[in-house]
Formats: sequence, C-alpha cells, structure tokens
Amino acid sequence: MSKPTFEELQVTAVSPESTLTKEALAVADALEENKAICFTGINEWGSPHTIISGEAQEGLNIITTLQMFVAPRMLRELELGVESPENCRTKWTVNSILRRYMFQAISNSIEYSSISAADFSVFPDYTECRPNISVETLVDSRLALSTNGEDRLAVVPDIAKLFPFDFASSLAVVPNVLPAENTIYDVSHVTQPLFRAYYGGCRVREVNTTGIFVEDSCNNTAHWELYELMIQAPDDLPVCSTDNICVRNFYNSLWEWVTQLDLDHKNRVKVLLNVFRNRFGDTVQISVLPGMVVVQMLLMGIISCYQVMSHKRSVLLTQIWAYRCQNGRMQLLYFAEVTYHLVSNSGVYYLGLATGTLTVESLSNLTLCFFAFSYSFVNMLKARSGEQQLARHFRLAWELIQLVMVSCIASALYSFRATSLSFIIDMNGELLRKTSDGGAALCKLRDSCVVFKHNMALALTVVSLGLDFVAAGVTMAAYDIRTALSRPTISTIRRSRSTLQFSFAPFFFYFVQSAIYTLYGYTTSNVVVGGTSLLGAVLGSYYVLVFYKYTKDRTQATRMLTSAMLVILLLAHQVMTRELEETQMITGIPANILSVFTAASPLLQVKSILRRKDASCLPFGMSTMNVVSGTIWATYGVMLGDPLVICPNFFALSMGVIQVSLILLYPGGKTGAESVAETKAKMSPPTTTTTKKASPKHKSEHLKD
Repeated sequence: MSKPTFEELQVTAVSPESTLTKEALAVADALEENKAICFTGINEWGSPHTIISGEAQEGLNIITTLQMFVAPRMLRELELGVESPENCRTKWTVNSILRRYMFQAISNSIEYSSISAADFSVFPDYTECRPNISVETLVDSRLALSTNGEDRLAVVPDIAKLFPFDFASSLAVVPNVLPAENTIYDVSHVTQPLFRAYYGGCRVREVNTTGIFVEDSCNNTAHWELYELMIQAPDDLPVCSTDNICVRNFYNSLWEWVTQLDLDHKNRVKVLLNVFRNRFGDTVQISVLPGMVVVQMLLMGIISCYQVMSHKRSVLLTQIWAYRCQNGRMQLLYFAEVTYHLVSNSGVYYLGLATGTLTVESLSNLTLCFFAFSYSFVNMLKARSGEQQLARHFRLAWELIQLVMVSCIASALYSFRATSLSFIIDMNGELLRKTSDGGAALCKLRDSCVVFKHNMALALTVVSLGLDFVAAGVTMAAYDIRTALSRPTISTIRRSRSTLQFSFAPFFFYFVQSAIYTLYGYTTSNVVVGGTSLLGAVLGSYYVLVFYKYTKDRTQATRMLTSAMLVILLLAHQVMTRELEETQMITGIPANILSVFTAASPLLQVKSILRRKDASCLPFGMSTMNVVSGTIWATYGVMLGDPLVICPNFFALSMGVIQVSLILLYPGGKTGAESVAETKAKMSPPTTTTTKKASPKHKSEHLKD
C-alpha cells in the first residue's frame, strides 16, 4: 500500500462516515470487552501507524474478518500461538506502518532508490514465543517476471546484506536465530522476523537467474510493476556527535514491542521496544599525538638518566634529576598537547564508548591520554606548589598507583570495547533531534545528534586529582604502618626485658579463648576450628610466658592464670564425661564470651590513648589479625550457619578495625627501646656539673680579646 493511500485510510478510519460490517463491529466489541489495546497516530519520526494488541485468538479474528493481506509465515506463527498457548504465554500485536523499500533504478547499479510503502506485520510481545517455521509448504509460487538469465540481486548495497529475507535468492544467508540473554522465559535463542520483497504488489518467494517468483494467490498490480523488484530496507537511525561523526544503527524495520497502558499518563500507551540491530561507526583518521607525547616523556627520562649516570651519580640522584626535569617546562608542553587532543576529540571518544564502536587503536590512544594527562597534571601541581625536591615516598606510591591504574583502564577498555556503555549518554549527554529546540543549530544536516555536557579533559582532571589524594593517603598510611611495625609487641618486651606500657589482658584472654575453642572444635568434630584453636593455644601460652617472665607485678597474673586453668580443666572434664552434643553449648558460650573479651581487651587503655594521642601501647600485630581472622572466620561461620562462630568473630572484626584506626591515627614516635631509655632517664637523679668562676683577671683578658 502506497504512503498516500495509507495516510488517507487513517483519516477515513477515524471519521464519522466510516462504516464497518457487522462481523467487524462484533470483533471490535469483543476487543473492547477484553480490554485489548488499540491506537493509531503519528510516531516521533513522523510516520503514521496503527496497532491492535491482544490475545492470539483476537489477532487471528481480526485478520480473518478483515481479510488482511498478511504474510503466510506470520499467519502460521499466530495460528501456532492459538493452538498451543501453554508453550509460551504472550500477547500478540497486529501492526501496520510505513516501511522503506529499495529498488534498482538502473540495471546492475549499486545505487538503489527507495520508496515508502505500508504493509502488515504480526508479532508476539515476547520474541522468544515466535516459532521458527518454514513456509515452503504453506504457499505455492509462480513466475511473475522472466529475467532471461539475469539475477536482479546480483548487485545490492551493503545494507541489504545485514538482515535475513523471507525468500530464496543468491544473497548470503543471514541467520534468523540469534543468541539472547535475560529473556522472560529464560531461553538461549530467539527468532527475528524476516525481511520481505515485493514485485507488482505481491510478496516474492524466490529470485534467481530465471526470474522473480511470487505467491501464486496474488495478482500483480500495474502501479507496483513500475518499480519492479522492491526489497525491504533496514531503518537507519544514526547517532552523531556535533563533530559530524556518526555511529550507524541499522535496525530490523519489522519493529516489535511490548504494549502496555501508561499508568502515569491517561489515554497514552507505553511501548517497550524489542529490536534487532547492526551497528558500526564512521571511519575516523587516527591521531598519533598521544603516542608522540608518551614517546617524548620516555625520551626525556632517558636523556636525564644518561646525563646523571655519565657523571657516575647514584640512582637516587638520577630519580631527583629526572623528577626535576619532568617538573620543568616540558611537563607543561605534555599537558598542553594531551589537553588539546582530548578537547578536540572528546565527543568522538564518548560516542564510541557509549555505543561500543571504538577500535583497538582508539582505545590505545585513550589509555595513553590517561597516562600522559594524569602524570603531567599531578607533576605540575607538585611543581607549582613549590615541591621541587623529590618527595621520595610520595613518588614511589604515585608511580605504583599510576602503573596499576593504567593497566586496569587498558584492561577494562579492551574487555568492554564491544559493549554499549549507555550510561555515558544518560549521565553526561543529551540526544537532540533536528526538530527540537537547539537541535537545528547543533545537529546541522543530521536528523539527530548527541551533545555531551562535560569534556573528557574535565573528567580526567577529576580522576587525576583523586589519584593524587589516593597516593598521598597511601604514603601517609604506609608511614604509619612502618612506624607501628617497627615495634613488634613480644620482641619489644623481650628486648627491653620489661612489659613496658603493654597490658596482660590481651595475651591472657587470647590464650584462654584458644584453649576453650580447642575443646569446642573437639565437641563439634570440626577439624578446622579445633586445629587452628590448638595452634592459637600454643602461641598464646608462649605470649603469656614471655609477659609473665618480665612483668614486675606477677600477683595479678598468677591469680588470673590459676582461675583460667581451673575453668579449662573443669570444661575438659565435662567434655570427657558427657555426650559431645551436650557439651557444645557448655564450651561454645564461654568461648564466645572470651572472644569478646579478647577483641576488646586492647581498648582498656583507650582513655589514655586519646588523652596522650599515642596508641603505641596497642599490639599492632594482634589488632591487625583481629581484622583478618575476624573477616575470615565470620565468613566461615556464615558458610556453616553457626552463630557461635559468626557473632564473636564479627565483633572481633569491629574491634580490630577500631584498634588499627587508632594505631594509624596516633602512631606514636618512640619504639620500645627508646621508651625504656626515656623511663630510665627519668628515674635516675639529675647530674650536676660544677664550673669554676672566672677570676677578674681572666675576665678582663677575655674582654680584651
């Protein structure tokens, strides 16, 4: 049906003079009663369309009553939906819309003309409910045009080879069954609708060197014979940047969707599209500027290294020299070059990432841009802030983070190179049509274009600042950890031959908890819990022994150890004399209580820590292991479903985080040996020195000098 005829029918259908047969009115009443969705109008692309959505039987009633010219394949798909609705429950849609058909104006020419024409299509709401059937047995064919050995499809444009056709020809076979994910009925493959071709207004069944064959039940129309062979064309909906670089989206023009009533807008229909698409981007000349910038940076480093090493300087001096050179005028040049490239190509990179059409070369350029931009930007910040000298610890952390981030970004870009990152347009872009406000000026001759709000150079600036802060934080944390690790608790006690400021409680509770958890592991026949707890009991006994040996007040330690041994012996007696299942709670509850005490015991001195702003009294190793072991054991408890393992270890994890945070916040500046030396210095009496008074004679001589 031609476009003028189709548009005229739409006007006639809604006018008061339109009349329908009694059978058609009965079908309309049934559709109204069953709340089928019917609408007609003009879509946002200016194309008129008419849609009726309902059950499969309702769609079949519409087609048979109105004697619609529907393709045999689609009619058979609908009939199977009526015959076996339990196989795949879905609604069906009967649709009429204008589509573009291509025809060859000049024989054997690849330049095809096109015309808009309307036809019918039938499809299910859920694409996986379409059966894959053959139509060879459904309809016979006849020769409509003899071509005398000429194949009318020997020369076709490339876009005619993107989608499968519903007739036999010399065109390359395109599969109509495609893999799919996240389907309603959890199927792995779906069947896409097939393109059609017409000759003389009749559907084509085959095109070969003999001629063009059409359905034998159709009579040719003289009007359409003028266009000869008309093949359906895909819909080309390009997405372009304001730089006139486009990503070509070729859609299967047999559009399908899920039709629903829009609850937010009365008398409106919400359409959720199911589309089949082929996409490729315009060819853009690659820029070598990012690679040249990185080569310049490497060359500058080599020259600096050669200049220093030729004078037989140390490696550290080489780093200092290279760092100062990098913070010089060349660094500003690197930054300017990369910024220029990013500003001028930001839209292309954004569009390629959003549509998944960037080539490996473009991804390499983007990775090099990130490296050069962040490296030069942070170095310029350090230089402009007056830090011309080599911040050695920051430098090492920064270069390590830079290396890791560049590797991660390169891997991520390569892994997702063919994935459409649509959130980029959702968050940072706006799709404008030529007919919208501002679209005519920005899109120029294009139907639509994407305008990005923030340039990629700005995004990389934010990322670079973030990496700078991370590097600074890592440097500070590494310094605090080194300070904390410089005083291992037990070795400090042994070396100082004194318990110093450390408390007996963490070592004591750790030993008792491990001993009781060993009994609990035995009662539950859990080798993992029992074995690790036994190892902890052995280590705990060693810690207690070292502390007991060097403590000055053994009275309290003796009382605590005596009480603990009595409790352990009592629990061991219960385990040996009772059923194992009965003793699980007897050993598990005390073990949990002691786990809580063990985790919280280092914080008994928290008041003193906050007052002195010195957490050197906290055992760093035990606090760190509270975090590590608490995490591992809590996870293991979740896997076992054992609350007696989950609760205490989750508490230990929380306490460990607090303790490690205090150690990093207030690391203290003195090791155990220094603390002992200071203590001895305070306890020893002050020394006095005697000096002779100068005689008046000596004073006068001194003044003369």
